[in-house]
Amino acid sequence: MKRKRIFSYVLIGCVLFSLCLFSTSVSSKAANNTLTVKAGYFGLEYVTKAEFSVSELESIGVHTQFYSMITGGRYIECANVEGVYLSDILNASGINLSSVRRLNFTASDNWYNTKDFSYSKLFGGGKYAFHNLSEYYSISTGVTDYEAVWSSAQPVETMMSIRDNITRVSDFSAFEPGPMSGDKRFRLYIGQTSPDEIAAAESIHGVHTIIVTYSGSPEIVASSDVKVSIGENKKLDVSVESADTELSKLIQSGLKYKSSDNSIISVDATGKLTPKKAGEVEITIYYEAEDASQNLTKTVKVVVGEGNNTGGGNGGGGTGTGTGAGSSDNKTDTGTGNKPGSSTSTGGNKPTNSTGIGNKTDSNITQTTDKSSTSSSQETDDEEVYITTEPGAQTVNKSINVRRVQITGTEVEASEESVQAEGGSEALGVEMETNWTMIMTGISAVVLFFCGGMGMYIKFRKSI
Repeated sequence: MKRKRIFSYVLIGCVLFSLCLFSTSVSSKAANNTLTVKAGYFGLEYVTKAEFSVSELESIGVHTQFYSMITGGRYIECANVEGVYLSDILNASGINLSSVRRLNFTASDNWYNTKDFSYSKLFGGGKYAFHNLSEYYSISTGVTDYEAVWSSAQPVETMMSIRDNITRVSDFSAFEPGPMSGDKRFRLYIGQTSPDEIAAAESIHGVHTIIVTYSGSPEIVASSDVKVSIGENKKLDVSVESADTELSKLIQSGLKYKSSDNSIISVDATGKLTPKKAGEVEITIYYEAEDASQNLTKTVKVVVGEGNNTGGGNGGGGTGTGTGAGSSDNKTDTGTGNKPGSSTSTGGNKPTNSTGIGNKTDSNITQTTDKSSTSSSQETDDEEVYITTEPGAQTVNKSINVRRVQITGTEVEASEESVQAEGGSEALGVEMETNWTMIMTGISAVVLFFCGGMGMYIKFRKSI
């Protein structure tokens, strides 16, 4: 019983194995109907350049050539071939041959699934077909008359077949071609460098993809030094140079950016810079390849300045329908016109924006510091504050020492530490009042503190 079961398992295994062999044999005979061409750099991505049907390849230009070759078993094979020159296929794919380093052919060949060739092997010249080689050759003796064989040599170019009739020829026999077939297309034909070169293994058949590898590597191109000011919106001007326009676009879309100090300047995924404070940083532009050894990098030095303008002082001119006048010498601003406007003047320590006000004033005191009138909160020490009173009132140009200046819109609030003004509070328009409640509270606190201290002292002396 066990023997029958084992025999059944063996029989089933043989049937399955036979089916696999049959399916493989059938698939190997199936002719390819499309040929794909890809291109790229070693270790980087490859882009599809073209995909040709049989009719599209034929439209490039069909040539007929004879090829001779010797197999690894030292048999002779000859073929008449109709096909397209490999160089024409690559040119039609938009590939510059002068930039090519190597080519790889992926195929459904039963022996070779892929073959790799250098540029010189495929396009270097010195390849021949020897028409009478089979008449002067045998497995046992090799070539019997080199001079006679070389007299029949014909230069050939590397070709991808559409149809062929490759045949093994007997020793010392002439080649008799049979009908052509496209069952093994696309087959690579290179040619021989000498009559006895064993090169049949290079004639890989069933090619469906040609992969082109360019020489060198792509390059990230950008200015080495960039200057930017705080508040300025700027994007790095970056491009990629390579042997292929489509490949350059692919790599550029995958570029990444990194700042050496984000507190000075940050950079986003598109190369847009955001300067935050003055300083100098390095922006690294890089592309991560599939093979880390082929990563692309470019370093750009970026200098962040304070701003494009220097100098300061208050300006007073307005834009729009209003007009204004300002002076940075006597540090006094007045404004006239129908509507508020804004302008910028230079000439002091910092660039300053000021606002001109015409025929309208705010309550008692309008203060403007030596800073921009945009909405912000900033801290400063010993700043000079200029005060403009109601129309017709005296204008006082005196210094007020402040610890903090709160700037909101065009209003400025300042906490005073000391006042230096001729005429005291009256000159400033400030009315001083006496708060008797606060005075009495302070006196009471001093008395209580004194009495408590004396009580503690007497208790201490008694304990001694």
